[in-house]
Order: sequence, then structure tokens, then C-alpha cells
Amino acid sequence: MVDAHVHLEKGSYCIEWIQEFIQYALARDINEIYFLEHTHIFKEFSSLYDEMSCYNEYQNNWYRKNMKMPDH
Repeated sequence: MVDAHVHLEKGSYCIEWIQEFIQYALARDINEIYFLEHTHIFKEFSSLYDEMSCYNEYQNNWYRKNMKMPDH
């Protein structure tokens, strides 16, 4: 079985956190897991959101709230 939509966003990006997902999958006979993440949580992708965050106050507030970096 495959779980093709797994997010790590509720924990830290470390081997121990990933191991928890692996153990969970193994216990349920899942033999493949695909990790996916939203780009807005990585500073490397912040330029993708420059135009959107300037569109209006709502969009800017959403981005600032959801971006895991202080004061974009």
C-alpha cells in the first residue's frame, strides 16, 4: 500500500520525526510514503509569494501567519 500525501509540518524536520512516520507506516503495512510540503513554509520559496502578499491585507496577513519565518 502507498500513502502518497504525507506532510511533516506538525513536527521538526529531523530524522527522529521522519522515523515516527516510517514506524507508523510499517505498523499498517504501508510500504511507500511520499512526503510533500507546502512551499510557503520555506524561506527559499518566499519570492513566490511576494506578489500575492501585496495583493491585499487579507493575503498579506495569511502569508505572515502561515510562513514559518518571522517578518517576511
